[in-house]
Amino acid sequence: MEKSDISRRDFLKLSGLSLGALVLPVDTIDNLVKPSPEKNPERLKAETIVALKAAQSAREFFEGREYTYGKADCAIFAGQFATYFGIPLIRNNDSASIYKPDAADYLPHATTVKQVPWFNTMNNSLGGGCTMELETKKLAQEGFWATVSPGSLVYLKTQGESQHGYDQYSHVAAFLGHDEYQKPIFGEYSPAMKKGPEIDRSLEQVLKMYHGNLPSLTTTIVDVPKIAAEMWKRKLEAVVPNSKALIEAGYTSFLTININNGLATNWEVNKEGQPEPREFADGSKELYCVVGRNLLSKIGLTEKYNTLIEKISSFDKYANLKHSSYDSTNAILRGTPLDVPRYCLTPPLMFEVSDFSLVGNFGHLGGSTDIAIMQVLEEKDGKVVKVDEISNYTIHATPQGTDSQQDLLLRDELLNEANKVGKPLPPNKVHLTSGCANFTPEVFKIIKRSLLHDKNKKTAVIFSYPDFPQDTQLNNGAFTYARDPLGGSLNRLWDYTEL
Repeated sequence: MEKSDISRRDFLKLSGLSLGALVLPVDTIDNLVKPSPEKNPERLKAETIVALKAAQSAREFFEGREYTYGKADCAIFAGQFATYFGIPLIRNNDSASIYKPDAADYLPHATTVKQVPWFNTMNNSLGGGCTMELETKKLAQEGFWATVSPGSLVYLKTQGESQHGYDQYSHVAAFLGHDEYQKPIFGEYSPAMKKGPEIDRSLEQVLKMYHGNLPSLTTTIVDVPKIAAEMWKRKLEAVVPNSKALIEAGYTSFLTININNGLATNWEVNKEGQPEPREFADGSKELYCVVGRNLLSKIGLTEKYNTLIEKISSFDKYANLKHSSYDSTNAILRGTPLDVPRYCLTPPLMFEVSDFSLVGNFGHLGGSTDIAIMQVLEEKDGKVVKVDEISNYTIHATPQGTDSQQDLLLRDELLNEANKVGKPLPPNKVHLTSGCANFTPEVFKIIKRSLLHDKNKKTAVIFSYPDFPQDTQLNNGAFTYARDPLGGSLNRLWDYTEL
């Protein structure tokens, strides 16, 4: 048996990623991932953990199904892999010959010949640097894979005729990192697989389709984590309600907040069942708030988070955290429980507003503040329901008369200027809170009047990114502060202490 075969099995076995495993023990990663000097070892280790989690999550989607073109194949596996990082899918039935990719659309759920143009289009819209096209022969060069980020998708062409035409992209695999012998490891779904995708594939196995003779064709490699990190947090426009589930559940009034820059807008569902903008009670079209602090990019947090999940995911309360990961390279919480990339302490959630209340000593700061009483909305058994607990994440006025006012006065100063000039704060100044959205007391009065103008209407508050599919945010596993890895008591268990 070849040494590389043993190392691959050991890599997956010790990493907790054998076919039935659910966890990824971190102590084994120290021994297994030894990158070349060109890459920062701690960074690559973190990227590998996240990529393996993505592959495991994508594999579970197929529930051990046999490879079936168009239903359970390599491109559909790639789509599920990309979804883990925060790239939504769309079912596109256009033929490849007429498909025209648009960065405003989502990734086609299937077919390599449509996914590659979409990734190239998205890469161009982000200014480049997320995809590369190279000769297939370069894939076999020693040292090449040390330059590729774990989590990248590798799209391969078939020489001659394939199901997609002549010399076309016909296969894709996910690069997951290296084993202890510096052999690259891949996740792959190929026609020979009878029990779903495999995530212990060698480079030789992936390139077996060429029968030992690499063609003079091009390969496209997509840095999926990088694209997913950039495609949402750059969006600074208003968040338009797009949740069909909420509208069907009778919600007709919406306050949306772009958690990238605190831009708040007001919406009402018209007679045709479509949301349309509505002015706030003072006639404003936009109002502005500050939101949660950006997450930390700190070496070691990925491993510490993974250790925490290994310990607690066996408990029912935290079971939906098992595939989640903390990407310390890009400072993003990925995967469950939110199925939405999270860049800051304000979670991308949707809520129902039931009332408002004046609260003293809010956040143990002394003083008082006016807050909205909200409950997280989730989808359960095909219905939109409210989580029983009152949400600790809410919207409120900046606390007044506190024991230590300096930081809070800065919030008011910045927000007063933003509302005066009619522009949201720049992203480098808006992330100031422990997770709630804060308005000045004067503006919060306007928010209240706007949301309470008709108590017979069901009102929802949406924390999100522009164009993100909001129905995905309902798949949150009854999210609460106590179940939040960045809140409650959990954050201290993995040394995330920024709250």
